[in-house]
Amino acid sequence: MKHVEVSVVMPAFNAERFIGEQIESILAQDYQDYELLIGDDQSEDDTMRVVRGFSESPRLRILENEEHLGAGTTRNRLNRLARGKYLTPCDADDLMLPGNLSRLHAYLEQRPEAGMAYASFLMLEAIGDDCLDRPPWIRGKHHHESWDFVEFVANHAGSMMRRDLVMAVGGYDEDIPILDSVSLTLKLAEVARLEWLEGEVLYAYRRHPWSSSAHHPDWYPTFQKLVADAMERRSSQLMAGSQSS
Repeated sequence: MKHVEVSVVMPAFNAERFIGEQIESILAQDYQDYELLIGDDQSEDDTMRVVRGFSESPRLRILENEEHLGAGTTRNRLNRLARGKYLTPCDADDLMLPGNLSRLHAYLEQRPEAGMAYASFLMLEAIGDDCLDRPPWIRGKHHHESWDFVEFVANHAGSMMRRDLVMAVGGYDEDIPILDSVSLTLKLAEVARLEWLEGEVLYAYRRHPWSSSAHHPDWYPTFQKLVADAMERRSSQLMAGSQSS
């Protein structure tokens, strides 16, 4: 591809069940100037067989880790390879809804003060391959209407971010087993505005029993660490600001 404005980046680990549907939803976008980078983190199932089934697409670039590195490290590797001005992180078990890339790209192009744009998402809570636990529901909220230490309203998956800002804040934390997406959005919120496209639903998040984050034993201690790190950063910023004024 000659010109890439947006890099869609997606880590994958044992994702054969859903990744084909996610790739199809991304390649069906009406926006044209994008690439799709998929990083396989040493999957033990047929994830790579499914991914290679899309190898004829000129948008697709594949990274295969030589060892299992975790989602945060894999995302950072993909971000370094990305050619786009913007990054759209995705999860292998979700769905990108029509208009996602075109709407978010247009929004950020018109608002240079925004570092990240996200829309509402459709929540799909599954108890089986084709069985939902409850009717789908929509979630979305302005970032400034919540405290990000308590409620993560800036949807990471399916959002769009300025690549230079992501690299400037150090990308994703690599020393945590879960919540790598939260680690990044907390840092981005400290340097830029996170903007919600109110009234638009552009992504479908799938919660299911096979998710690596479902009932993860390290969820709470990792959350405590991220909050403590963010509080230290923000306190330092406040101190520096008061001393310079």
